Amino acid sequence: MTTQEESSQAIQDALVGSWMPLDYCDCLKRERSAHACRELANEVFVMLVRPSSGDSLIWSFITPHEGGPEELLAFDGPTSSFVFTPEADRPWVPSVRLGSIDADHAELRLDDSKGRICLRVQSEDSLLNATLLAGKYALDPSGAVVEFNANGAVEGLAGHTRFSILTDFTEGFDNLDIVFLHNGGYDWSSDAFHYRWDGSELLLTHMDTTADPYVYQQGELIYRLQALLDQ
Repeated sequence: MTTQEESSQAIQDALVGSWMPLDYCDCLKRERSAHACRELANEVFVMLVRPSSGDSLIWSFITPHEGGPEELLAFDGPTSSFVFTPEADRPWVPSVRLGSIDADHAELRLDDSKGRICLRVQSEDSLLNATLLAGKYALDPSGAVVEFNANGAVEGLAGHTRFSILTDFTEGFDNLDIVFLHNGGYDWSSDAFHYRWDGSELLLTHMDTTADPYVYQQGELIYRLQALLDQ
């Protein structure tokens, strides 16, 4: 017979890792746009779960703009989940109930909200990169092959070796999808591009600064990339 300690340890092991809301991840696949899916990440963007001593887990999360609380969750035998209830003098901190569904899915409940399914991810960057831009393309008009990799590397695009997708839609970045093309450590004034899918074409338009350093306007279409469907 499985003891409570064994059950706690098995669920603890299943929950340790990085997680993102499944509805947000599904939206990214469907829309191929971080901007279109932004509201699904406003409450929880990435959830982090680390092991602790005994029947407990260290739980935290971030939004696209800032970090959330970090709390110690205790194992609740009757529900086979890990829970946290804030003290009365911390009313702004949500109560938490976290349960395992399987190796790749967990259920998170904050306060009295409906349970939200989360997907295990290697990292938020790799998930975003792989879903939104990763792939091989033919550069118009030369036909040169360009590749965006899930690890954030760019191959075949002169002057750029890395890309970073914007998820924090604030201060002038609140109406367009933006990716930074750079060589490690991007400059907001020169490395920002609007990305947009038109069928199987990926269009990258340079974003120009205005008098306000955090307000951008679309400039010239710089790259037209045709996805190579046989990759």
